[in-house]
Amino acid sequence: MLSSKILFTSLISVSLLSGCAVQTQKSGVEHGMAPSSTGPTPDWYVQEYGLPRGVGEALRRDRLALWDQENGTYTYTVRGKIHAQFHPWEHFLKIKPDNSLKNVARECQWSATGLLNNTLPDEVNPKVSTHCNALINQLALELEVISED
Repeated sequence: MLSSKILFTSLISVSLLSGCAVQTQKSGVEHGMAPSSTGPTPDWYVQEYGLPRGVGEALRRDRLALWDQENGTYTYTVRGKIHAQFHPWEHFLKIKPDNSLKNVARECQWSATGLLNNTLPDEVNPKVSTHCNALINQLALELEVISED
């Protein structure tokens, strides 16, 4: 008999404590917080980790991004101009011009720390960092991580 009283008391306590949630008319519970699986916004990632990570997180959330289970990456293509790939656990971002006929175009890859990994110029692209910054800015505009001034 004692255990049923304790159970009843604990149920009442839990129901009173959960009273901070407001029942909406559409049978869902709203409490003003984002779901824990959503995580911070891409803007937060830009502030904390830099533009490459923010762009990668925005790419991961975009409804047009495709999940590649074999590579464990999200892939995104911008109207035949840019091909981007983001690995959500290793936090690296790869971007290259999406022109299948010209595979000689240099791929830009940023590490989890936001550093551009291939900053050395070559014959095909003597200004790699300028090229990569233009690509990431174009992708950031497309994903609305940054806005045009």
